[in-house]
Amino acid sequence: MFVQQNDDGSWKVQGTEVCYGVLTSPGYHPDLINSLDQQAMASKGYIQSPNNWKNVEITGYFKVASVTPDQIDSMHACMIWRVRSCFE
Repeated sequence: MFVQQNDDGSWKVQGTEVCYGVLTSPGYHPDLINSLDQQAMASKGYIQSPNNWKNVEITGYFKVASVTPDQIDSMHACMIWRVRSCFE
């Protein structure tokens, strides 16, 4: 994978598959998660740490530089967003 920062502050990424992970400031430490019970976490108000993100809205902007017809036909030209939470 090739990553380069552009003059405008955006990033140019070249690779066949790219995956980014974004974490809260304390990071991800499974050993700090005391319970996987949804009701227990909801009553606590967080999963791992008191400053876990809550009510987050994520916006992403992509500029696709090029796609071949083969990539479109085979669904290899797609962007998938995944967000996880234990709260309803």
